[in-house]
Amino acid sequence: ETAVFLARDLRLAEPARRVGADRSRLMLRLRRGDHALRAMAFGMGERERELVMGAPLECCFTPRWNVWRGETNLELTLVDFKVG
Repeated sequence: ETAVFLARDLRLAEPARRVGADRSRLMLRLRRGDHALRAMAFGMGERERELVMGAPLECCFTPRWNVWRGETNLELTLVDFKVG
């Protein structure tokens, strides 16, 4: 089984973007204080309009290592999120 974590009081570091050929995924950059991580929300593209810059977020996620072009970065896979 994969562990699912909850983080509260996160903010968008930049506007969320819909990605993928069918635009069904959301790519987000989430921050708390000076720390920011990339997060992917698969199948949640339709929820883009819920996300507001500056609004606090609660996110349920699983962490994973993403290797791309020889670089390894910690990335979050969102299971769900709530604004407010």
